[in-house]
Amino acid sequence: MTSAAARSKDKVKSGGAGKGLATRLAREAEKRRAADKARAEELIRLIERRKDTIVESFYDIGEALREILRNKYYVAVGYASFDELLDKRGLMSRAQAAKLIEVVSSFSRSEALALGSEKAYGLARLADATPEQDTGSQLAEQVIDVGGRKTKGKDASTRELAQAAREARARSRGPVKVSAEERAAKSAAKRAQAALRRGGLKKALVEALRASGAWALRAELGVNAAELFEGVWPKA
Repeated sequence: MTSAAARSKDKVKSGGAGKGLATRLAREAEKRRAADKARAEELIRLIERRKDTIVESFYDIGEALREILRNKYYVAVGYASFDELLDKRGLMSRAQAAKLIEVVSSFSRSEALALGSEKAYGLARLADATPEQDTGSQLAEQVIDVGGRKTKGKDASTRELAQAAREARARSRGPVKVSAEERAAKSAAKRAQAALRRGGLKKALVEALRASGAWALRAELGVNAAELFEGVWPKA
């Protein structure tokens, strides 16, 4: 076989291999799309089934909504945005969905069920309004000042919590409209910072930031944090 013929044969093999890889990748992508669509429909059915018992099922619904939003499953079922999915499927209002996502992003299931959805949301909104790095879960056990009356967060009424949040915003920069995604990201940052500080990193700072179209967390730990990770990082 001449060298030219050999090169030609190699090109044919290479081209065939490339087409085979492209086919496999296309099949895998199609499987992922099908899986995303199936999961989205499953979550939507769960929400539809439990809407009528939202007082008891609010946490399950909130988790389903958050999963759809985080993974952009609304695209898999043909919608351009999360809000469009809510509207076209008649699931619930945007405000109600944002409220439930806020609750499951701020509280464990047991905490939220003990407080109830409205009070849990009120505490989460108060945490967002305060400049301190606290969480709704922490505020539930802390004494807060509402119009001169001091009470634990979990014992305050939803009206008092809303008033406390308004007062906190008035003391800072006033109300700011934020998306459900931003609220969830900021809540996650607060929880991560609290966990790091409980773990010994007393000066840890965690903030939510938006990069490349998605929310992420950035942590400042200080050089002393390296000691806590010894044995976790692989040796160079």
